Amino acid sequence: MKNNFSRHLFCCRHLLMIFCIICNLYSTTSENRAITIDGNLSDWSNDELIYDDSQNDSPWGLQNELHKLYLTWDNGYLYIGVSGLQKDGNNLIVYIDTSPLTGISDASLLKEPGNPSQMWWWRRNNKFPDGFKPDFQWHMYQMKLDISEGHGLFKLKPDYTTESMNSFSGLEQKSSGNGTAGQYAEAEIKIPWNLLFGGYTFPEGQELRLIVALTGGNDGTNVGSAHDAIPDQNSSFTEVWYEPFTFDNWITIKLDRQNGRSPIPRNLIVKDVSSNQVTLCWEKRGAIEKELSYFNIYYSKNSSFSNSQKIEKIYTTEYDISNLETNTSYYFRITAVSKSGFESGFSEAVFAKTIGPKILHTPVSNFYYPGKSIFLKYTVPSDNEFFDIISSSVSYRIKNENSWIFQKMSPVTFSDNTRGFEFSLPEDKVTTLGLDYYFIIYTTAGVKLVPYNAPANYYQIKIDSVYKGKINLNGKTEILVPDEKGGLTKLLVEPFSTYSEYDVYIEFKDISDIYLENKMKKTPGEPVAIYEIYTKDVSGGKTSFGLLKPATLTLRYFESDLPSEKDESKLVIYRWTGNGWQGLTTTVDRNYKTVTASVDHFSTFAIFYVTENQQIQEKLTLSRVVNSSFCPSLNTSIEFYLTRATREKFYLYIFDTRGNEINKIENTLEDRIFWDGRNKTGEIVEGGVYLYQLKLPDKTISGTCVVIK
Repeated sequence: MKNNFSRHLFCCRHLLMIFCIICNLYSTTSENRAITIDGNLSDWSNDELIYDDSQNDSPWGLQNELHKLYLTWDNGYLYIGVSGLQKDGNNLIVYIDTSPLTGISDASLLKEPGNPSQMWWWRRNNKFPDGFKPDFQWHMYQMKLDISEGHGLFKLKPDYTTESMNSFSGLEQKSSGNGTAGQYAEAEIKIPWNLLFGGYTFPEGQELRLIVALTGGNDGTNVGSAHDAIPDQNSSFTEVWYEPFTFDNWITIKLDRQNGRSPIPRNLIVKDVSSNQVTLCWEKRGAIEKELSYFNIYYSKNSSFSNSQKIEKIYTTEYDISNLETNTSYYFRITAVSKSGFESGFSEAVFAKTIGPKILHTPVSNFYYPGKSIFLKYTVPSDNEFFDIISSSVSYRIKNENSWIFQKMSPVTFSDNTRGFEFSLPEDKVTTLGLDYYFIIYTTAGVKLVPYNAPANYYQIKIDSVYKGKINLNGKTEILVPDEKGGLTKLLVEPFSTYSEYDVYIEFKDISDIYLENKMKKTPGEPVAIYEIYTKDVSGGKTSFGLLKPATLTLRYFESDLPSEKDESKLVIYRWTGNGWQGLTTTVDRNYKTVTASVDHFSTFAIFYVTENQQIQEKLTLSRVVNSSFCPSLNTSIEFYLTRATREKFYLYIFDTRGNEINKIENTLEDRIFWDGRNKTGEIVEGGVYLYQLKLPDKTISGTCVVIK
């Protein structure tokens, strides 16, 4: 009796242990994911974003694009979310591969559901390689999901017959699109595991492979093929909308019961390629970062990844793979490894061909001189030993435009290893939107695109004829307007105040502006260039700015704007005073094509070509006195402005009321002089009335001023 009781107790204990193990197993599985299938992706989290596709890599333009792919799961369901837009009768298709033993290899052979003697309207001219044979297809028309129109989820059988899954218990699907051409929309589907894998349990450890395709439609004669995909494909899409396309890249998801988010790294791209090195970069997986340990890279010389090599334990999201063979094709993919040792499924594969030399380029937003040239530079390292550059070209487009403009040209050499392009944009293309571009480099080993995978990847810069800089009035500040020569137009401001920084704008204007603004009256000569320098008030309007100490202004001019005789010594900077042009003493640098003058105001400045007959000098006398009452302790001073600039010396004498000379000041500027309320030893004088005498070369002007303590 006692033995029977012990045996029963032993069995009960073991049954209890098994029950606890099962309970614990299911308690650690993914909880039901709170996603509402309403065609709105706002309730998806960032770690469920599998792929963020470039939104301008479709050959059919910006209104035929795939945007994002989301994916997650729980104990009972797989969830997929996609976004994008289509027009011209194009479609969204998601291909799902659940088994390497079943599925199809040619979507153009699919038969009508329930009628295998008829070809299916939703067949497409897409082919699939070994390693990806889709078992299911989820599709819709121009992002509109309408089950009554034959849209939805369908099973693809090895004999190319198809079956609608839309009435399967638990299946939910919805899109936000209404079929409007080129309108952005989102779509979601919730698929039971027993639909996908034929069982009721979670497919632990199984792999799921996906391709999202933007395809052409069906005109009754021809069926379209893919022209954008998630992930990006290594092969180029066909030029004709119905020509066959074979996919060569897909996303692999390894299903893990304890984690409802795929841990695979996302957005793997080739960042750069040289003769023996490839640089890869990718993104982490959001919420599972806390469980992430490291990444592994797999690479091979063939797309099947046979005889692949493995680089383990990479702790960054960018990596240089070195010592590769020159002029050789390679395929790369990556996995993520958790702290527990679980290795994810493979990312999408990317392709690169080692070809040199390594090209260095940093996009720099250009200050644009309207009607002049844009300069784009690239650098070839001086230690390059693999290939020579034969020629190069650039392809560009104004931002937000669809078509690329290709220009083949000889590069300009800036130094021994820095080259670039000089080209002009049409006047009607001058905008503040920006410029997209990439380089095509022709080498002795073949053609190299910079950046790699252009035009899917490209550089972006801002183009603007207004440059914004900062000056600090309590320290010497220099503003350099960037250009291909390092910054020829510049403003050097001396410190004169304890106030904070100011934004200063330097704008290169069309010469016609001075005619439109009625600034050509009493013109001193033929205009060569015009600039406007200003700050902005609180409302954003342009405003002038007076300087207590002189600033040095250097302006660039272009030889093409000079008169036919091109005597650059006759170039003079003039400042617009509000009712006329005031000439400034100007220094001309013929080598750099610049003119320089001292200025005391931010204003409109023009470079005029002034002949001898036009150089009529105004009589030198006092124009105005500023701050006849001033407070030296607040860094203010009395200022005396002349009617014109002069290189002759003149002096300002200061006396007290008893006739004692307090200070003698020699002019440092050519058009004004000032007294800051200090005596000859540099001390601030007592408050009161003082006499001044301004002794010009041919006259003396006297008056009084008041110093406030």
